Amino acid sequence: DFWAAWCGPCQAFGPTFAAAAEEMDAAKFGKINVDEQMDLARQFRVMSIPTLVLMKDGQPVQTVVGMRNRDGIMELLNSAQ
Repeated sequence: DFWAAWCGPCQAFGPTFAAAAEEMDAAKFGKINVDEQMDLARQFRVMSIPTLVLMKDGQPVQTVVGMRNRDGIMELLNSAQ
């Protein structure tokens, strides 16, 4: 999850992302603060936040911009398997 402290949608999405992370043991979840990790955000071509980058075997397989509900996050994870 690419996010920033000043981003309202990111703050609203945070609890949903955290709940999905607790529920899904088969995946690793991480949060990248774009203000603190600008080079990483550029590397993944993050232009808007929140942005989710799904990775498999160390490679990005899907990028989605915007908030998702719990079911939306689970759908994304299941589609990447």
